[in-house]
Amino acid sequence: MLLILSPDTKIPPEEAKRFFEAVTQKNNFCIVAGDGSSLASLENAVRRCWAIAKVDKQLPATHPQKTDLEEKREEAEHDFRSTAIATFNRLYFPMKEGLKPAKFSSAACARRSPTRPRTSA
Repeated sequence: MLLILSPDTKIPPEEAKRFFEAVTQKNNFCIVAGDGSSLASLENAVRRCWAIAKVDKQLPATHPQKTDLEEKREEAEHDFRSTAIATFNRLYFPMKEGLKPAKFSSAACARRSPTRPRTSA
């Protein structure tokens, strides 16, 4: 079970503690929280992805701007992933003592998706 929370000042967040205490199978539980100042940026990134997807559905495959739209889609998806990783940067998992923070390495999450070609350095 994954619980995604808007961040608060307590570590772990109060909502997470209450939810964790109510769950019976605590070994199947994980919480992601993070930086509340980035939530507006995350919403903007989601809106951009949705807008591009909507336009993509309306354009025929032969439309001259389809290639440009595909590039914009890939860029928007990358921006969304980057913003989500920056926003949700705190991970909590269950231990005998309760919820404990984990060291969160965003490098593993920031890998390119299989649909995006890798560039060599």
